[in-house]
Amino acid sequence: MQVRRVRDRLGLIEAGGSFTGRDQVRPRLGLPRAQRFGRKPKLTKHQAREALKRVAAGETLREIALSYNVDHSTIHRLKARYAAEA
Repeated sequence: MQVRRVRDRLGLIEAGGSFTGRDQVRPRLGLPRAQRFGRKPKLTKHQAREALKRVAAGETLREIALSYNVDHSTIHRLKARYAAEA
């Protein structure tokens, strides 16, 4: 019975006693509609663009990675990801 009271307070139970859809519940609870999951990127979009320009200019991956305090494999993955898109 206690669980039902908590759900009632949050507005999760409709008049008929069934749960509403998630899209209807989230705004009532003040939650954002879209939430990103997973690890945050090491480089900002601006840093990533700069790094790719430096790669195109011929600078080594290790030199670029050292300047951004990341591993060279991070720059390599970035390069591979954008090479596949282009």
